[in-house]
Amino acid sequence: MARKSDMGTGSPLRYMLPITFAVMIMTTLIFFEIWLTLLSISNTLASSIPECASVPEISGAGRAEEYMAISESPETYRAKMTPKIAREDYAPVFYVEREADPVIADTPSTPEIDPVAAALAQTMWAEARGLPDDERSAVAWCVLNRVDSDMYPDTVMENLTAPAQFAYWPDAPVTDDLYALALDVLSRWERERAGETDVGRTLPPEYLYFEGDGRHNYFSTAWRGGEYWSFGGER
Repeated sequence: MARKSDMGTGSPLRYMLPITFAVMIMTTLIFFEIWLTLLSISNTLASSIPECASVPEISGAGRAEEYMAISESPETYRAKMTPKIAREDYAPVFYVEREADPVIADTPSTPEIDPVAAALAQTMWAEARGLPDDERSAVAWCVLNRVDSDMYPDTVMENLTAPAQFAYWPDAPVTDDLYALALDVLSRWERERAGETDVGRTLPPEYLYFEGDGRHNYFSTAWRGGEYWSFGGER
């Protein structure tokens, strides 16, 4: 009986080498594919994290007070920080719009009080307050008539302070209206003394006296006699 030839049967070693080689190639391909995947993931993560901009170290009062948020890009952060950090020393500089200096108007100086006008105003307050302007101004004209008369002193104050003549009271108030009225009478009197006629007197120059009844004053050319000048009817 003839032997069966070995050429017809497969030997295990004959197939193991190709299989092993194929497995090695496949394993290498798998690891290479895994490496490529990990590399791609790493690049993706790296590109998603923004680059941190460096903030200069500033000591003391000049330390920077703001830092870049993680969601901001370096360009946005630099644009926001540029107006607040000076280039020279990186000290924070805050730009505040300066208001214009207020315009202070020149305060007008208080005019000096004319002592003669003030004294006449105080006399009118004591002798004729509450009466019409023409009757009050007549009191001042009566004082000035005495200044012009040869029978009485030559100054207003001497006539006002003479005993038992006028109700001049140095502590009486100097009201604005009476002070203005006194200045007006003095101005007219000075114009008259300078030669002007018809200055608007409310009492003729010959009336040197007056007395009152609580309602009106009655001016006369002589003490308790002579001709009377009244603003409230006959004496």
